[in-house]
Amino acid sequence: MNAEQTPRRVPGRLWAALAAALALRLALAAATDGYPYDMSCFVAWGEKLLAEGPAAFYSEGYFADYPPGYLPVLALAAFVRGLFGWDGAGPLGRVLLAALPAVCDVCAAALVFAAARRRLGEGRAAWCLTLFTAFNPLFLFDTGIWKQIDGAFMLPLLLCFWLLEKRRWLPAAALYGLALAIKPQALLAGPVLAVCFLAGVLVGRLAVWILGKNLFTSQQSRTVFLFGVVLLSYALPSILGGNGYLSSYLCGIYMGSTKLPQKRNMVHFFDVVTDVSQVLIFFLLGLLVTPVELPAVLLPALAIMVFLTFVARPAVVSVLLLPFRPTLRQVGVVSWAGLRGVASIVFAILAVLEGVEMHYNLFNLVFCIVLLSISLQGTLLPKVAAKLSMIDHTSDVSKTFNDYQEESDIDFIKVHVNKNHPWSGKSLRELPLPSDLLVVMIARNEETIVPNGNTVLLPGDLLVIAACAFEDRENLSLQEIPITKGYKWLGHS
Repeated sequence: MNAEQTPRRVPGRLWAALAAALALRLALAAATDGYPYDMSCFVAWGEKLLAEGPAAFYSEGYFADYPPGYLPVLALAAFVRGLFGWDGAGPLGRVLLAALPAVCDVCAAALVFAAARRRLGEGRAAWCLTLFTAFNPLFLFDTGIWKQIDGAFMLPLLLCFWLLEKRRWLPAAALYGLALAIKPQALLAGPVLAVCFLAGVLVGRLAVWILGKNLFTSQQSRTVFLFGVVLLSYALPSILGGNGYLSSYLCGIYMGSTKLPQKRNMVHFFDVVTDVSQVLIFFLLGLLVTPVELPAVLLPALAIMVFLTFVARPAVVSVLLLPFRPTLRQVGVVSWAGLRGVASIVFAILAVLEGVEMHYNLFNLVFCIVLLSISLQGTLLPKVAAKLSMIDHTSDVSKTFNDYQEESDIDFIKVHVNKNHPWSGKSLRELPLPSDLLVVMIARNEETIVPNGNTVLLPGDLLVIAACAFEDRENLSLQEIPITKGYKWLGHS
């Protein structure tokens, strides 16, 4: 077994943290009474199932609004209480009811640690996420004080998403069924799993498979196909009652993480579509705004913009970037360059379409916020970036992440060898080529040759040579100028 296959050791401090989290939940369970209504139901359901069996449990006129998945655990707790003579409302009875959800809570924290360690390494970020899960006040209150069973159905849901990421569909479906059998609130994840995730990812997988078959002969046909994929990923879940925005987003995330032929050209097409869409959305907002009503919302808009810029966005960015260990300068420039326009307009349109009641006209409010944000953040962004030393003078800021994903410092050139070419009849090792040039392929008649130093070049050969790409560090540009008859440079040295 090599080093990559050796299982990574679980650190002792993780066991200590999980044990402390479990002990804290059980201590809270023993010291507090819990939510009285649910506690009495849990005790009564366990005793009824133990006394009458599963067949008679859901009897007419008997209140039981939980699925059967967790009822055997309640029956086991009733059996243990009867065996030792514990009172269901006493400290030991309460600990018994909270035991399994508490164990599931700490298992969820361990799962978070495993995921964080795989993605981020065993550093501060992984430990922060793990401890936040293990000692989250909301989880402590829910499991230890209220003694709810949410932890018991949350763990199967987390494992379900974990397996979906690994593309193990059948075990993931089984775990979702288990969560649904424990508590009906698992249905809330159903639209995400069945509609948004499956529609978005499956459409993306199908599109990647089709593009990988090279069925399209031109870049234009590939672009049109991909545009159709976008529309399908939005329309399919919308028809099924899901969220088309989330589905198309997941589809794009999946396809963007794969290698596609000519991806850079397709990304540039969608950059143009994005720019046109932004213009249309701003134009739409202008039609929806009532200019004479803008002064009434100017002060509230200014207050919201200041809060978003100097409080909310820096706080959220700090939390989201925490796993990546950013510097304060990085957090500062990302916070200042946050969402300023189109996204807020789209969210406002969605809110109005859903009938959300507002004291102010939402479009007027958003219009003022957008203008103030663009005026302040957009104008001062270069100065803020320069002040924080976050400007890279050697990079092209117009590039997208997909450009960088496919960026390579290798270019390929071709050389035709005819019978009068000075390389004809020579082996590659005899050619006066620089050390950073490499002949990677020779096309000879209908044969493709991967050459070595002893390969002899023949008339009619087509050489493909790899060379380092031109690196523009001083905003230089190269232009081809054909010298035709009568050109002013003709005959001059």
